[in-house]
Amino acid sequence: MDAAHMENDNAVTESKAIEQVLERLKARYTEVEPAAVSAAVKAAEGRLRGARIRGFVPIFVERRARAELDASGKHAESSGPA
Repeated sequence: MDAAHMENDNAVTESKAIEQVLERLKARYTEVEPAAVSAAVKAAEGRLRGARIRGFVPIFVERRARAELDASGKHAESSGPA
């Protein structure tokens, strides 16, 4: 497998992981408009766009988006584990 193919596979994997993050956050923040949750995820993803090590990007996206949603007073309805 060449480097370009591996890079493409990694990008697809990362994209799927971030989609899963988005779905988890939408389920967790049920009182928040889905568009606001999407915006928080996109903003977090944008801040990490230049990261050289991509493996942890979805984790950091989720943490940053949750912090943004919590700081804005848009608290999760459930207090269960993340």
